[in-house]
Amino acid sequence: MDKFKNRLNDAYFKYLFFNYNFLHFLFDLLNCIFEKCPLPCVTEKITKATLEDRELLTYHEGEKTARLDVNTIINDNIIIDIEAQCKVDKTIVNRSLFYASRLLSTQQMEGKPYDQVQPVIIINILKENHFPDKPNDYITISGTTDITNNIIASDTVTTTPNPQTLLTDKQHFIFIEACKCVKFGDPNHRLTKWMTYLSSTTDDVIQDLAKNDKIFQQVLEAEKAFRGTTSKMSEYSFYESARNKIAFEAMQVKAEAKAEAKAEAKAEAKAEAEAEVAETVAKVTAEAEAKVAEAEARAAEAETKTAEAEARAAEAEAK
Repeated sequence: MDKFKNRLNDAYFKYLFFNYNFLHFLFDLLNCIFEKCPLPCVTEKITKATLEDRELLTYHEGEKTARLDVNTIINDNIIIDIEAQCKVDKTIVNRSLFYASRLLSTQQMEGKPYDQVQPVIIINILKENHFPDKPNDYITISGTTDITNNIIASDTVTTTPNPQTLLTDKQHFIFIEACKCVKFGDPNHRLTKWMTYLSSTTDDVIQDLAKNDKIFQQVLEAEKAFRGTTSKMSEYSFYESARNKIAFEAMQVKAEAKAEAKAEAKAEAKAEAEAEVAETVAKVTAEAEAKVAEAEARAAEAETKTAEAEARAAEAEAK
């Protein structure tokens, strides 16, 4: 399939939503998502976003890296990761849990109480159907439980987490199946329009979206600029490739530095231990030699006294 017919491909999706020039696209998409599935931690419309590093670096040997699609902090206090998935991924739930855990655990929390942990929301936009047991439901909210450990998930698109029974509002997972949304969603809702745009391969359908809709008119202009020349695509692909290469090289340098530091620390520890052992041996040897010398001196003194006693005894016998 032509990459431009598949608007959920990595390069274009990031170009459209991980771009300070197009933050209004990101706001529009997120606001219509939270209008359809409101969460207790999102209390107002999204009007501000900071684009964060998509590469979640490792800090310990053996850790798995994570490379996100769209990593952003909205309204200064909520972390959102949006993932675009073109093919069926049976590990999508576990992968989302892994990403959320990393985004929670790497927050700068030193000296802060735990109630200041920023909420993390993982949004997966899925081109293919991932939940066949829910044939008519195109949004699944999962990952939050109440005190009885019951999953609060949307079997219908109108079911949303109840703030009064939530165990925590710090972690949420949203799965949107685009094709189902197009088929069963309200055609006038912006979420349905976005899913239509991102999943449709028919130009006429895409053009219809832009009629009397300023946002989608601008989206089509952005798409035209992106695919109008190969240079734009090549530029972005080169950027992604270079970025990944730099990240990989940084990981290698980090691993080498850790190995070198570990070897140096081991050598220093060994040298310190050997020096300590040598010092201890020298001290013990010196103390032992001193005691031997002292004992020899006492023995010599005893021999002298014995000789003197024998001499006096001989003298007494002679008299």
